[in-house]
Amino acid sequence: MSDLERVLSRLLHDLRSPMGVASGYLRLVRDGQLGSSEDVTRAIGKAQDALRAMAGVCGDATAWLDFDPASAPHAVALERFLGRIATHAATKLPGLALPNADRDGTLTLTFGDDRVAEAVVDMLAAVSTPSRLPCAAGIDGDTLWFAVEGPVPTEGQAVPAFDPWRSPGFAVPLAHRAIVQAGGRCEVAADAGQRLRVAFRLGRA
Repeated sequence: MSDLERVLSRLLHDLRSPMGVASGYLRLVRDGQLGSSEDVTRAIGKAQDALRAMAGVCGDATAWLDFDPASAPHAVALERFLGRIATHAATKLPGLALPNADRDGTLTLTFGDDRVAEAVVDMLAAVSTPSRLPCAAGIDGDTLWFAVEGPVPTEGQAVPAFDPWRSPGFAVPLAHRAIVQAGGRCEVAADAGQRLRVAFRLGRA
């Protein structure tokens, strides 16, 4: 399935539920099945919430289709980039561990550092749960990695390749696209300590 087919499939899937909610409440109002004006007001409010959700889905799909291609490669201070990650993690992934050493040098990106930093946090959130937050982090050459505590496939089982489309909505596919557009890639594997190791390969100058 091509990326465009995935976008259209996700769009239709994510619109189906709020569309059903909106039409259901509006049908109740139209048919006079609600007993009081308060019930009517609540129903209209629920329909409006569903319509806003539909608008959000359409906006995400548009963001995918209108994704702005990157410009020429540029250097970003690693300390600044990690600070951007911390900013996004504060609301999306509180408690995220960040590398506390080897912060010197720069990264070579072909996309805005803030967007790539947000993408890193979104990708980590996709493989984490409240009880399995990234617990360690480090930098090896051009690789920024995070280890996530928790069960991993048993010996002999391979860790499945990371597919951003397994996550609901468009946030993770868009994040993955931003990372790839920045000249990097995301890898998920089991490390020697039987933790999930999420690695972002980005250009280290």
